[in-house]
Amino acid sequence: MVAISGDTIVEIVTTVFVLSTMFSMGLKLSITQLVGALRDRQLLTKSLVVNLVAVPLVAYLLVQTVPVGPAYATGFLLLAVSPGAPFGPKFAEISDSDIAFASGLMAILCLLSVVTIPVSLVALAPGDVVVDAVAIGRMVLQI
Repeated sequence: MVAISGDTIVEIVTTVFVLSTMFSMGLKLSITQLVGALRDRQLLTKSLVVNLVAVPLVAYLLVQTVPVGPAYATGFLLLAVSPGAPFGPKFAEISDSDIAFASGLMAILCLLSVVTIPVSLVALAPGDVVVDAVAIGRMVLQI
């Protein structure tokens, strides 16, 4: 009998959760609904600024203020500069919010993160952090 590690179980459960949530959202929304929801330029701009600028900046200021080791600081910044969690639309559904907007925003953030993650890490990460934009792009796009 082969023992399965806790990491493997978490990875499988997370993948199933994300895929099932996205599949569920996809069945509920049409392309027209997604595009229509993203036509609110003011809300879209505010959402992008919060995800791509405000959260990484607050994390950077927190890391500069609270004494933590470089590994912890880098990990915290990695989380902060990675915009848009795949469970955002599920949270929108639970809170009875605009699922179409949350799904569209998640898709836009996923595409933008290929550029914004490396740029943010170069600008904010402590020490000599090496950023491989191609590897990040492959990971985000699952290539």
